[in-house]
Amino acid sequence: NNWATGYKMYGTQYQEHLSEVIRRAAEFCDCLQCFFVLHSMGGGTGSGVGTRILRLLEDEYPDVCRFVTAVYPSAEDDVIISPYNSVLAMRELTEHADCVLPVENQALVDIVNKITQAVPSSKTGKRVYSSSGVKANSALFASSGGATKKADERPFDQMNNLVANLLLNMTSSARFEGSLNVDLNEITMNLVPFPKMHYLVASQVPLYSSADVQLPTRHLDQMFSDAFSSSHQMLKVDPKHSLYLACALM
Repeated sequence: NNWATGYKMYGTQYQEHLSEVIRRAAEFCDCLQCFFVLHSMGGGTGSGVGTRILRLLEDEYPDVCRFVTAVYPSAEDDVIISPYNSVLAMRELTEHADCVLPVENQALVDIVNKITQAVPSSKTGKRVYSSSGVKANSALFASSGGATKKADERPFDQMNNLVANLLLNMTSSARFEGSLNVDLNEITMNLVPFPKMHYLVASQVPLYSSADVQLPTRHLDQMFSDAFSSSHQMLKVDPKHSLYLACALM
């Protein structure tokens, strides 16, 4: 659980192997548009090796954008040196990433709890989770095709689904044909005002299917307000306490 061990020792030890794996994957691409790097910030492997890979990508593919989704630890994290790992890794993200989507564990837990409390008790058990006290026998709902079912999943699965949906929604315009499609490079071009100010606050609306929860249907203007609400963000910050330099609705 040490950033320096992951970055200096394992990053150097496996650098050639990582480079070869990336090269083989890149050869399958007709038009390599960007790299997505997903890693944690609190542990040593995620923060250390993850940022070492980011630097490797910049050295070998300098013209290809590097998108990073970094999972930040919460205040209740059980790794005592996670704040130090996060600070050291953030320097590498600032220097070598083109765009960073920070995701905070506590924000994901709060969203999962919000959805769980809105699900009818006849469909799933209700339970409140904390970022450090999650159990394996959760009964959070998992919606597929409008049907709600009990799932023997950990809350981490629901938290991961939120992040996965964020990335799927963000890249849908590049993956599917359409008249309003944008390429992923345009996200960086339009939302990053200065090279090192590339940390974006992501928000998702809606967070659930209306068939799954006991909540009234949200109208378009309400969904627009939700998009700028702290309760729908992947990061525990209040957008009303600062200034928007750029914004995109996708």
